Amino acid sequence: MIFRKKQNPADAGLPDGTVALHPFDDRLGRTAGVPQISAQDAETRWAAGEEIHLLPAHDAGDVVPWSLTARRGRDYVVNEYAADGRRVRSERWVQDGDRVRMAGGEARFEQDGDQGPTAYQVEWDAYPGGAMRIETIAPRSEDDQVTGFRSAPEARIERPAPTVDTVLDLRDSDDLDAAAFAGLGPREAAELYARSRARGAAPLTTEDVFGEASLRTGAVVLASARQIMDVVDGILHRGRATDGVMESRVPVLQRGAATIVPLGAQGAALEHQADVRAELVELSNSVRWAIEHRAGSRVSLDLADAPPSGERSYRSQLVTAGATRAGVWRPEPGLAVVLVVSGDPDAGTLTHALHIVPSGWVASPDALERPLDEPIDVAWSWADVVSLASSW
Repeated sequence: MIFRKKQNPADAGLPDGTVALHPFDDRLGRTAGVPQISAQDAETRWAAGEEIHLLPAHDAGDVVPWSLTARRGRDYVVNEYAADGRRVRSERWVQDGDRVRMAGGEARFEQDGDQGPTAYQVEWDAYPGGAMRIETIAPRSEDDQVTGFRSAPEARIERPAPTVDTVLDLRDSDDLDAAAFAGLGPREAAELYARSRARGAAPLTTEDVFGEASLRTGAVVLASARQIMDVVDGILHRGRATDGVMESRVPVLQRGAATIVPLGAQGAALEHQADVRAELVELSNSVRWAIEHRAGSRVSLDLADAPPSGERSYRSQLVTAGATRAGVWRPEPGLAVVLVVSGDPDAGTLTHALHIVPSGWVASPDALERPLDEPIDVAWSWADVVSLASSW
């Protein structure tokens, strides 16, 4: 990892020692064949809110240690590169009015070994109210670590919007020195880096997520998408779950032939609802991508074309339970996975969950309206999860 301190330019315009390129693929630190643009052109593009790429001065075709992609008024992406041009750190800031907020990023730590490189990746997201979610992705999914922070006010996740001559200040947000990583293996380096992102803020505990207080604050399961998919795979392999279990800090609720894997829910406290909503969207997207990697694109269920039927079909039960969106995958011949979004985020009643159901319930539009052999109720609340966790 490369941790360079900010430069302090004395004059307006591009910071000293900085050049601008356009276009530039900021996924790679190689600049071969990429034209440099003048400082005046860069400032013109900056003023217009168009994309520019700032890099340290270098010889054409070199691998650069860092780059900063900026679109004034929109977003800013800081990247760092290894000697071979691979991106090893990335951090994204978004602008809202006269402030910018760190939205998230990732960093990769690896070490060569007899069995090939051992790699750990740290991924983090920061939310408008100051909450953070940090994941350390390990070579084995069971070793993944997920830490949530209700508020991390010292993490420097918000600051005044930069000007063209101060935009490189965004590069010093981690405030770490390369010497801190000397002699550390990839796991220890990843853990150190993950802790640094929240700057000592207190992490959420199991009690915060699954205790009574979570009914007020809301909660999102502290598990990675890979850990959640391991639980789903176990259910698919067994055919159904055991009623009321907690696996890898992932709750599982049984509703007859339907299995529900809650991902999270908003709570009553207004000050936390926006953060919980943002965190739920991030986690659900990660889970969705993991499922699509295995089972292809999802099929959206139409939940808005008619009121609940009296036939107690799966579709009618979703509508009765307050579902607003549902996407279906059929990864196994006999079972389907459904990502269900329910409730109203503006009212603080948003929930996200996975349903594992018989494929016949969702095999066709006619099947969606067919009465179930075993009537079920797919409604759930975070209180059900808290009750489950109390016996865990």
